[in-house]
Formats: sequence, C-alpha cells, structure tokens
Amino acid sequence: MEALALVGAAAHEHWSAIFLLIAFLTVAIHELGHLLAGWAVGFHFSSVQIGPFVLQKEYGVLRAQMSFDMMTLGHAGMYADRVSKLRRRLLIFIGGGPMANVLTILVVILAGRLTLPGPDSPVGTAAGQFAAISLLLAMLSIFPQSSNDGGLLEMLLCNPLAARRFMSTSALAAQYNQGTRARDWKTTWVRAATSFSDASTDDFYACWMAYLYANDRKDADLAAHYLERCLTATPGPQLSSETSLLRRPPCSAPGSGRTQISPTSGFFR
Repeated sequence: MEALALVGAAAHEHWSAIFLLIAFLTVAIHELGHLLAGWAVGFHFSSVQIGPFVLQKEYGVLRAQMSFDMMTLGHAGMYADRVSKLRRRLLIFIGGGPMANVLTILVVILAGRLTLPGPDSPVGTAAGQFAAISLLLAMLSIFPQSSNDGGLLEMLLCNPLAARRFMSTSALAAQYNQGTRARDWKTTWVRAATSFSDASTDDFYACWMAYLYANDRKDADLAAHYLERCLTATPGPQLSSETSLLRRPPCSAPGSGRTQISPTSGFFR
C-alpha cells in the first residue's frame, strides 16, 4: 500500500510530463499504423516524424534529426514503386493510422478488464487518459478536412476528378522514384494530373511535376504554362492533423534523389 501511495504521489506531481508522454505515444502509434499499412500494400519507407523527432531515408541511409516545424505533429512518408490497384492501396495506407488508434482503445479496455487496477489508481487513470487521447486522435484524423486522413479518404471515394489527379500525381512520383527521367514520364498521367484545377495544394504538386516534365522536354511554352499555374496554386502553411497523404514533388533533377508520396501522413500532415 505504501508503494502504491508513493506511485500515486509521483504520478500526481509529474502528471503534466505523463500526459505529454501519453500524447507522444498516441501519435507514435498512429504513425506506426500508417507505416505498417503502407508496408502491407507494397509502399516503401521514406520518413516518419513524431513531434520534433524525424527519421528519414536519404540515398538509402537512415538519418535522425530534429524538426521545429510547429505546424506538424506527426507525419509518415512512403512512396510507391508500382501503380497497380493504387486507389485501394492508398485507402488502406491512409486508414492505417486511425485504425491503429482504435485498436489501441480496444487493447486498453481489454487490459483494464483483465489486469489493470481500478480507474481511481494512477495506472488506471493513465490508461484511461491513453484511451481518451487515442479516441480523440482517431476522431480528429477521420473527420474530413483538407489536410488530414479523413479528407483524403473522402477525396478518393467521393471526388472522382480530385482522386484522378491525386493518383496520377502519385503514379508520376512512382516513376520518379524508379529513376525515370521527367521527359520519359507517361504523358497521359501528366495530362490527367493537370486536367483539374482548383488552386489547391494537390493542384500545386501536380503542376510542379508537369513543369518538370515539360522543362525536361525543352518545351518552354508548356513549362511556362505549368509554372504559372504553380504560382497561382502556391500552397500556404497549414496545420495538418496528420496524414495526410501529401505527396512531395521532386525538387531536384531526376536521378539525384527520391521524392516521397506520402500517400498519407498519418494524422498530422
């Protein structure tokens, strides 16, 4: 009993730190869910961010670094090397983060019934907070917004034009990741990616990749057209509640590195 009392006193004294640790763990589980779902459907790891901690793969080497981007709470980046059944694979990848949080809640409830002390104990209180934060994160990520998992799921399922653009851009990024020069990208995918214009972030990425394609083909007029569209759709800063599945277009010459299509970033980007 004295030991429990000491644990309770310590938990009360350091509750803020415990709460932050629980929140950090919840975000980590969400991003891990995205990564596991992505691996299951054949995507390849590019980067993951949990709070300020970033692990990314550059030229085949894993590098750890710190990020002070306060607009991003978490991010999971992966890229595809093939485009078969891409819509289905993207849906699984995007849904992996929220599903991981839901499974966490079920595990906490089951463990509480079998082994954990009562809800009034420090451990029981922490477990309850863990389940509550997991539920909140799952709800925020699945509620449709422009830059989160729910928004991407809604777009893929309910907006044919935007979904076509998103998948075409992802297909172009897959060609880039395979080392294909921009001038050799499939013209039909470039046209499909740029056929729908709404000055959104996805529109910017699509036009930027189309610009690289036209520029590498020495088509100055077409390159200028796509560059002008990029300037019109230049994305501003936005808080992502995670996943996002944002693809980052290649910012260097083909062959010098890999871009990532974060077919979803989990709940925060």
